[in-house]
Amino acid sequence: MDSISLYLPSILIAYSVFLVGMASPGPNILAVIGTAMNDGWKAGVALALGIGTGSFF
Repeated sequence: MDSISLYLPSILIAYSVFLVGMASPGPNILAVIGTAMNDGWKAGVALALGIGTGSFF
């Protein structure tokens, strides 16, 4: 259990940086906006959830 507490701050920093990077706008936001404008908000939400899920895993 002591070894986990040694690495925990580094792991939390890495996940924090990952979450900030995932939340920052990029090329995928253009895909979500374009899909929502052309096919409706439901398709835009589905694409956004798919991108978020794919990025997480």
